[in-house]
Amino acid sequence: MFADSPLGSGDDRTSDVSEGRAYLLHQASVKEASDPAARAVDSSRLLERLASMPNLAQALLNVARNQGAPGVDGQSVQEVVSSAHVLLPKLQCALLTGTYQPGDMCIEQVNRYLRGWIGYFRLCTEEGRYFFHKFDAHIRRRLRAILLRQKKRPRHVFRHLVSRDVPERMAAGTAFCRRGLWNRSNRPGIQRAYPNAWFAERLVSLQDRWSAFNAPPERASFKQQLLFE
Repeated sequence: MFADSPLGSGDDRTSDVSEGRAYLLHQASVKEASDPAARAVDSSRLLERLASMPNLAQALLNVARNQGAPGVDGQSVQEVVSSAHVLLPKLQCALLTGTYQPGDMCIEQVNRYLRGWIGYFRLCTEEGRYFFHKFDAHIRRRLRAILLRQKKRPRHVFRHLVSRDVPERMAAGTAFCRRGLWNRSNRPGIQRAYPNAWFAERLVSLQDRWSAFNAPPERASFKQQLLFE
């Protein structure tokens, strides 16, 4: 009866979640080495054990069992479970190579939106482009707020800022500030941990993109000007 419905019954999505859950259960059931000698050797490789596929699969199963809320990228737990066979190997590789950044996925989605936005508004006048640097500053501050929210607890924020070479007093002023998240996103500690140069390597700049689209024409050389005389 539901097969004839143009809207469908959502069975495809349910089957994807079921397949993803089956994949997680299979990965989580893989047993680690039980040999004491092997464990003694692996004890110095804590990161490899933490980023093992059974450990990651079990962690995602726990999040799904607790009905966790969507992340900052807007993906629900069900969507992550359905694509676990693709996401978990990428996450494991990023953790082991040290390239994992929690905010990179959010920044990439923002970049996708900004590229489309500036592609439409690149025809604005010279006077209008001066507002772009304000937009860039607002976006950077919003992303700093997201990075703070990902750490959840003040002590986690403090440790993270110190790990990014922020002085302890400055890090404490940001982490343990009783003001709201938006206020803390503009404090010196988070700005030093994530300066504008850090965003310049990852985030699309509206002002720079407009300047690239509207580069001034090159001035003709003296010999080229003689051709039109």
